[in-house]
Amino acid sequence: MQPIREESLDLTRLAELLQKEEQRNPVASAEDWEQARAGRKAFSAQVAALRRRIEALPRLADESLVKWSRQMLRISNLGFLIVDTTGTKEGSDILRLYLADRDGNALFDEIVKPERFPGNANTTYTGLSAAQIQAVPPLSTVWPNFLSVLDAHVIISYGWDFVSRQLTENARHYRLEPPTLIGECLLTRAKEYYGVSDYLRLSSICEWIHHPLPFTAPAPLRAKAQLAFLLAMSQGIMRLGDEEIDEHPF
Repeated sequence: MQPIREESLDLTRLAELLQKEEQRNPVASAEDWEQARAGRKAFSAQVAALRRRIEALPRLADESLVKWSRQMLRISNLGFLIVDTTGTKEGSDILRLYLADRDGNALFDEIVKPERFPGNANTTYTGLSAAQIQAVPPLSTVWPNFLSVLDAHVIISYGWDFVSRQLTENARHYRLEPPTLIGECLLTRAKEYYGVSDYLRLSSICEWIHHPLPFTAPAPLRAKAQLAFLLAMSQGIMRLGDEEIDEHPF
């Protein structure tokens, strides 16, 4: 059986075929029907070729997500929250609390001693050294000031569930006031933006938008990376060629 050959798109031919079908007289004989059938088949082949070309076009950013990102950037008390921990499982200790404003400047930055896991800096991910977590205060010392800054801001965090879970578990373990988070999960929005269901690494997005992250990126760099992605989203940018992203437009 011979494979069906897909017809290549010819826009001039498509227009001519459409006009011919629009001007065709009603079928009055078997011959008319055969001619109309052949004409529709030729027209449908060109329409299918056009549809294939349209489907092959680069994905456009969803309008609702572009509008959402612009709205978030207009929030004057927007904050990007990073919570570094000794691990990803429940019961991990907080190592660093970092909150940046909508321009990427630090609002709160404290490294704390992991009392349940002494000396564990989770260096590969956090960029912190074992020495950096020695002569630092425990979480309980910095917690009241952290909550004060947190409560004054609308939060964006890449991995909201993880951040919320770690803050809540550490507060419960160390008998501290529970945190209240108001804001959005940037990871959830990123998955919607790129149309994926699996976990999407922030480092991958940063590569696509020409804001590369090093393999080990400390909290300030990850906060700025989140801001860079939000800015890209606000301009409908998904993957860049050689273009540059505009500076903060909102």
